[in-house]
Amino acid sequence: MISIFIIIILIILCLLLIFNIMIQKNNLKDLNKQIKYIYENETNKRITVSGSCKEIKQIALSINKLIDKEQNGNIKLRRMQKSMKNTLTSISHDLRTPLTSMNGYIQMLQKDNISNEKRDEYINVVKGRIKVVQNIVEQLFEFIRLENDELILESEKISVDDILRDTLAIYYYDFLNKGKEAEPKIIIPDKTINIMGDKNALKRVFSNIIYNSLIHGEKDYKIELRDEKDFIEISFSNYTNSIEKKDVEMVFERFFTSDKSKTRQTTGLGLCISKMLVEKMEGSISASLENNIFRIKIKFDIYNKK
Repeated sequence: MISIFIIIILIILCLLLIFNIMIQKNNLKDLNKQIKYIYENETNKRITVSGSCKEIKQIALSINKLIDKEQNGNIKLRRMQKSMKNTLTSISHDLRTPLTSMNGYIQMLQKDNISNEKRDEYINVVKGRIKVVQNIVEQLFEFIRLENDELILESEKISVDDILRDTLAIYYYDFLNKGKEAEPKIIIPDKTINIMGDKNALKRVFSNIIYNSLIHGEKDYKIELRDEKDFIEISFSNYTNSIEKKDVEMVFERFFTSDKSKTRQTTGLGLCISKMLVEKMEGSISASLENNIFRIKIKFDIYNKK
């Protein structure tokens, strides 16, 4: 009697085991079906599992993590491809414009009936276009090095006031050629103000900002260096009609330029490079626009160590 009872229990247990195996087998079939569907279709669908088997649920969770990783990788890849496409389009445009212009002036220089005055004028234009192309190539090279973290900056005590004066001196004739209204108001304290940074990088930052202001600015130029005890603030401002309020948030983005004309003289990389360099030197940079006065502010901690 007892043996029959044991046999019945064993049969019931076997049936339950077989039933459980069939359920798990169906779950595995469904799991495989879902994986195949996700593999063959571009979808945001995730693996779902019914039942209470912890092991299968854990497998599903691991697969979902792999799917998330794969999709995030695809999103990044598409963004990179789009960015590369936009980059190539921008570079192509920026290089084609001055090169086409140079070609036209060179053809005019080859004419026999050209006067000496016109010849000198055309030569100066060609020189200017060569300078634009050179600037584009230099900015692109520098941007690529910064993007790939290949540009190593020095960290030493440098005099901000001296570097600012030296950079402004380079652009003296550029301001002069824009007319009397473009004469900048320069405020720099008569004392040495030091920070920790890279001299060449800071000069590049100032140069990019001043060049940008010369391209887009019209008048009311003002460059000011202020000592705020614990930090310094360098401010560059000018009147402009080419920058709108909506542009301010994008001025530090790569390849952004508010100049939509065919004769633009910038890649839109200058301010982006400046931001990257400032932040590499542990400073901050910001832009604002108020009553058509566009202003860029840079802040660095002062080096006070004796």
